[in-house]
Amino acid sequence: MQLSIETRLGLAALSGLVALVAPPSGVPIHGALCFVDVDLPTLGTMKFDGFILTCPRRLAARINARGPVTDVRVRLIAEHVAARLPAR
Repeated sequence: MQLSIETRLGLAALSGLVALVAPPSGVPIHGALCFVDVDLPTLGTMKFDGFILTCPRRLAARINARGPVTDVRVRLIAEHVAARLPAR
C-alpha cells in the first residue's frame, strides 16, 4: 500500500488512517512515513505525530522482523486490511 501526501493539509489525514484500517483487537499498529531519495539521520528513530520517519530499506527491515504475532494471525490481519483498503 502506498499513500502519497503532497500538501500540509494531507498530513491531517494521517490521524484518521489508523482508524480507517481498524485491525482486530489486540493487534498493535505502528504507523510509518517512508521517504524515498531523502537523507535521513542514521542514528535513532525520528517521529512525527507518532509515525516513524524512515526510508524503504529500514521500513522493510521493521516489517519483516519477527514479532509476537503468529504467521497465521499475520495472514488474517493482511486479509482484514486488504478488505478495508482495497486496491484501485
